[in-house]
Amino acid sequence: MVKKKFYWKTVFKNISQSKGRFFSIFMIIFLGAAVFSGLRNTPYTMASSVDTYLNNHNYADLTYIATLGFSDEDVAKVRSLKGVREVVPCYQFDALFSHKDGKSGVTVYSQDHYDQNMLDRPEIVKGRYPQKEDECIIDVNLGKYNYKIGHTIELSNDNGTKTYKIVGIVNDPRYISNVDRGTNTLGDGTNSGFVEVLNDGARELGLNSKVAQLRNNDHLYTSLLVDVEGAQNYDLFSSDYDDMIETVNTRIKSTLFEEISDQYDQLTGDMQSQLDDAKKQYEEGYQEYKRNLDSFNSQISEGKVKLAQARIQFYEQKKVYLKKASQITQASQQAYNETKKIDQEIKTLQNSIKDTLGSIKDKESAEDAYTKILTEMNESLGQFNQKLQGVGQLLEGRIQLEKAQSQLDEAEAELNIQQSKLEVTENNAKLQLNSAKEQLDQAKAQIEQAESQLSQIPKGTLYSLTKSENVGIATYESYKQAIASVAQVFPLIFFLVAALVSLTTMTRMIEEQRGYCGTLRALGYSKKDIIMQYIVYAFLATFFACILGILVGNQAFPRIIYFLFTYLMYGINQSAVLVQKWSISLVTILISVGVTLLATLSVCLQELVSTPSVLMRPKAPKAGKRILMERIPFIWKRLNFNQKVTMRNLFRYKKRFWMSVIGIAGCTALIMLGFGVKNSCSEIIPSQYVEVYKYDALIKLNTNVEDTKKIENKIKRLEGIHNLTSAMRQNITVLGNSEDYYSTMIVYDNADEIKNFIHFKDYKTKKKIILNDEGVVISQKLAEKLNVKKGETLTFSLNNSKYTVKVADIVEHYVNHQVYMSKTFYENLTGMKSSASILYVDMNTKKSNINALKNYLDHHDIGSMERLTATLDEFQQRMSSLNIIVAILSGCAALLCFIVLYNLTNINIGERKGEIATIKVLGFRRKEYCDYIFRENIILSLIGASLGMFFGYFLHRFVVLTVEMDNMLFIRTMPLYIYLIAFGMTVGFTIIINLAMRHILDQVNMVESLKSIE
Repeated sequence: MVKKKFYWKTVFKNISQSKGRFFSIFMIIFLGAAVFSGLRNTPYTMASSVDTYLNNHNYADLTYIATLGFSDEDVAKVRSLKGVREVVPCYQFDALFSHKDGKSGVTVYSQDHYDQNMLDRPEIVKGRYPQKEDECIIDVNLGKYNYKIGHTIELSNDNGTKTYKIVGIVNDPRYISNVDRGTNTLGDGTNSGFVEVLNDGARELGLNSKVAQLRNNDHLYTSLLVDVEGAQNYDLFSSDYDDMIETVNTRIKSTLFEEISDQYDQLTGDMQSQLDDAKKQYEEGYQEYKRNLDSFNSQISEGKVKLAQARIQFYEQKKVYLKKASQITQASQQAYNETKKIDQEIKTLQNSIKDTLGSIKDKESAEDAYTKILTEMNESLGQFNQKLQGVGQLLEGRIQLEKAQSQLDEAEAELNIQQSKLEVTENNAKLQLNSAKEQLDQAKAQIEQAESQLSQIPKGTLYSLTKSENVGIATYESYKQAIASVAQVFPLIFFLVAALVSLTTMTRMIEEQRGYCGTLRALGYSKKDIIMQYIVYAFLATFFACILGILVGNQAFPRIIYFLFTYLMYGINQSAVLVQKWSISLVTILISVGVTLLATLSVCLQELVSTPSVLMRPKAPKAGKRILMERIPFIWKRLNFNQKVTMRNLFRYKKRFWMSVIGIAGCTALIMLGFGVKNSCSEIIPSQYVEVYKYDALIKLNTNVEDTKKIENKIKRLEGIHNLTSAMRQNITVLGNSEDYYSTMIVYDNADEIKNFIHFKDYKTKKKIILNDEGVVISQKLAEKLNVKKGETLTFSLNNSKYTVKVADIVEHYVNHQVYMSKTFYENLTGMKSSASILYVDMNTKKSNINALKNYLDHHDIGSMERLTATLDEFQQRMSSLNIIVAILSGCAALLCFIVLYNLTNINIGERKGEIATIKVLGFRRKEYCDYIFRENIILSLIGASLGMFFGYFLHRFVVLTVEMDNMLFIRTMPLYIYLIAFGMTVGFTIIINLAMRHILDQVNMVESLKSIE
């Protein structure tokens, strides 16, 4: 009994005599267990807390929105389905409200009544729920517009304008995020908050009159809230919950799709039948018109041919006539000439007779002259008679020619009459055919108008919204997963460093107290008793530290992280619902306690192999060896005595050296990891929205905009607009081997212009990329997800068609998946014409300029605007809480580093008290014996910190790749200042600890060095 009492007394005395060592082990294990257990449990607490909040506010598991609305019959059908506990018909629509700075967008929700049991129950911050159709409750975020209870708010959209009285200010479970209120189809595209009213007060603005008229029902709803039976029994973020919701969702969508199809058939059935009849009548009329036109063309052509043939015959006869007329004309001229010649001859004969009669002097001469003249006259008379006969014939020919001319004139007149008749017939027929054509064209226009009206009847689109489509819940879940990813790596490394240092402490403690072990063995204590003494020491130092660490860590870390998220980013009025996974606590205990006890047992067994007499004698100093530095005379000769001793001591005990270096390196790596992850998160936003995006605003054009060039020119003339360019933006699905990725396709009009708004840099070389028409340019994260390289191909789906394209380049891009291609490439690829849907704007971002642009867009119904600064602010707010959490982890890493360095320094001094006493006896001054010990610490810290920076680089890269979200690329490199901070903190902690431990060196008793070994 006395032996046992003495035994336990020595156990606790051993603890009391080494309070510093015991406390350092306790603190290291406490800190490691707190970080490990606390961070591992944090994601479960975050999930459970939000799940509790949403359950308390009856968050609807499913929400449906239909473009054709829901009737009471639709509601009844959904309510009757298996798995549906409750269905609430309501309205959901976008609207604008006015304030002193202009107009902003809000989303309006409604229900039949507001009470504690309603789905998506708003949380009253101030005031009460609406009770009349002209009352409303507003988002707490709208308080920045100075709206208060009792004020009125005017809402307007395409359906009209209505004024409501504000009776309450609320939070809504659909909007758990403080910084994200979604988007709006009106205004500049941003959503400032929400407004909630009664169904009766929402119908005027929420129900499109055209839809009501089309369905002949003015009691339609635009939205359905569905509560799934049994869903409250599952964690909102669990796969079991998702599977249950998906099963019910599939069942509801099948029913609603069938109903929508029936509605469309009903709406279009009669119109389609009438349209088909009209098309048939038009086709019959068109065919008859075509036959008549062909017959008309045939008859007219035949008449024209006959007329042409008659004219040909006429012209041939006229040709003969003209030929004869020409001959008669020539003969007439000849006869005329001959007649004149005869007249001349007669005159000549008469003159000859006169001359002859005047010259006759005798009878004989007169007779001769007479005979001669008579002969000549007879000859001339014969010739004249002959020619006179020719003239007669000529006159007879002319009479015949005149008859032919008369016949030709009659034929020509007949031809002209027939020509006129043919022209009159043709003109009358054309008038009749043109009249028929006009009637056909009018019928065709009416058919096209009817087809247009029929095509404008919406086929009905159904939108199904689960928690995954809720932006606030989705981002919250992504952050929870990011913390879970960090919790898989950071606390593990953290805890392993703590366990390693604790193991080193116990190992060196046992080696240091081997003489004490020998004494106990000589006094008759068994090996078991001696081992148990150290097991109890290790157990008390680790087990209670571990238990306390688990209790504190499970309370502190989940609460702090959850508080930071809910305070900075999420409006969740719900205290943390702590979840403690006992499996995590068990693993924590096994690692911290189990490893330390096993190491303690192993070292004790190794030491107790020796006999008591050997144990009672100090272990012989390790044989000296020449260290590597001694083999480098150039360095070794230049070291003084103290420096040489320090170098020998460092490398003489390799186990101690590596344990210390690894412990310090681990702490440095953790510090680097904390600051590195913070940098990786915080630098995403400036990298994307400052370095990559160079535009100030993005205008989303409405679908009714046709002449974009005209709009561009008008916007350019607005004050403050420097430059702009157009592009087409569409959502596409990029097909992967095992998973598909939703991406944004940008089709740019001009490669030279787009470079002024988006910087395209190669993700490896950082050099500018030359855009071309040879393929697509994709973002780095998408390339990594698809595992494609430059020059390879990818396949994407657009409008139910698949296209395979070459990857021309891979660009540096940090947010979302992007696919860029030129207009020419797109049109050649798809065969479709590219039409601009967005405008990138470079502008002076003065408030007056922004308002002028917004007013222009609203007034001309052109589109909405997204400001880059607003997006930048939103992302920065999202990252702020994550930065604080990483800062906390960095602080924990720094604290661990401090404790580890303190522990290693304390052990080093404890092991070398005899050596310290000896050098003090030898006359070493305070500075000299302090430097003798602490110089080693500084060098170990320098080596450990240097090695830690190397480890930290790879650890940071591993953690960043683990934490990265699917559509986001974190910064994977660390700037130089992080290396300097981690290195400086490690060395700085070493210097602080050295200064703090100087008084311990001062307290070492010099007489101890004079004691004999025996």
